[in-house]
Amino acid sequence: MQGLLERIDSTFLQVEDMERACQWYHDTLGFPILWRTDIIIALKVGDKTPLTLVKKGTVPANHPPFHFFTSNIEKVRDAMIENNIQVEEIRDYGTVQLLDFIDSEGNHLHVCQYEMG
Repeated sequence: MQGLLERIDSTFLQVEDMERACQWYHDTLGFPILWRTDIIIALKVGDKTPLTLVKKGTVPANHPPFHFFTSNIEKVRDAMIENNIQVEEIRDYGTVQLLDFIDSEGNHLHVCQYEMG
């Protein structure tokens, strides 16, 4: 498994009011908006891991607080299975693939893969 999970890719914060939260993080803390949808706003925080605001109620309550990045999600899944980690099937959304798994403490986590641009 060593080296397969390359970094923490994004952190997630669930918010009630997307516009108010976006304005506060953007205007007050100065985080530029990387991209946004109706339910997600990704903000640039430094040079590495973005902060992703997620509208409450649009994801499960146990949605991971962050996810890992890999450039080989199939290899990660195989290694997790070999290590007796509870994993789900890879979900393919075209531009991004997600793999859900559960750690030793019962936390639901994600691994994502997408083409680096």
